[in-house]
Amino acid sequence: MSSFFLSDGRPLYLTKEDYLDLVVERKGCFICGRSNEDFDFNNEHVIPDWILRDLKIHHRSISKSDERLKYYSTHKIPCCERCNSLLGEKVEKPISELLRKTPEDFSRLINEKSNFELLYCWLANIAYKSVHSDLYTKVDNPKFEINNLGELHNWSNMHHLNVLCRIFFTETDIDTNAFGTVRIFFFPDENDEFSPEGFDFVTFFEASAVFLRFRRIGLIAVFNDGGACGGIFDDNFIVPPGGLKEPIRSIDCREVLAEMATINLFLKERPSYRSETDPISIKSITKVSFPESRPEVEYDPSNPEDRFVRNQLFQSAFSHIKPHLPLEKQRLLEDGRLSFLKEIGYVRSS
Repeated sequence: MSSFFLSDGRPLYLTKEDYLDLVVERKGCFICGRSNEDFDFNNEHVIPDWILRDLKIHHRSISKSDERLKYYSTHKIPCCERCNSLLGEKVEKPISELLRKTPEDFSRLINEKSNFELLYCWLANIAYKSVHSDLYTKVDNPKFEINNLGELHNWSNMHHLNVLCRIFFTETDIDTNAFGTVRIFFFPDENDEFSPEGFDFVTFFEASAVFLRFRRIGLIAVFNDGGACGGIFDDNFIVPPGGLKEPIRSIDCREVLAEMATINLFLKERPSYRSETDPISIKSITKVSFPESRPEVEYDPSNPEDRFVRNQLFQSAFSHIKPHLPLEKQRLLEDGRLSFLKEIGYVRSS
């Protein structure tokens, strides 16, 4: 399938090759691909500004791959003014209203496909912006022989995530079977010891996975697994009949994310995604093809390379609290054996 452009030049669908050329190499608008030489650009917050305002966390920072911190207030990427305005109107405004609901009202509303699809694409948008920002992050650290952090990534693997984050713009439908794993958690309070301001965020780019907490609502998504990671995780981590010993916390969600990211990176066979466009109705739909066999994981804990990948994910997930852990737990973390899920009552089946 080739790229499909509307009469005004806006792309309804970008092939992987055109995405790499227009968005990555030429650094066009991450939504429409247009150049800042031809259209006016401004800056779009990676973490939506309404979240920063609601929780008063402009001062918070995120750790980048070159070990530098970047404040949320200045963590932005270029975007054409038209797309930025459209993003605010079609995505951020309705999502802000949805996430400000009580958990009870949120649970009811998220069962509507339109709300679920909007939330899914919003999470994809934040995850994509997080990695896209690396194209604009220059590296001064001599440990890294690169010019910008974007050189660390395989951008071909980001194409599907970019397709998802543009759905508000392209008005593409998502086939019911084409959603990835999504897990929604509700916390008993608006904050806890691991997220005192009611916010938490972590993403694993190569595993296409993200966790975001806003007050009492926690959201996890894996975008390219066809739901396989959720099913395998549920097989491996069992909630006992009596329920969990303690309510789930942000740190537990980070562990869930790290486990799902590990599963995703070691899937034996992957689903494949495609977009189909009807030239008459000018509507696109994202579809998925699944492997014939049941999803399996090819992770070998006795293989040092496999174990290194998993440990890196867990080290990253828990890096913000490691200095505050007792030495015994720090050693368990370094060995890949620390589990907060076990502490609150999850039982590992394997």
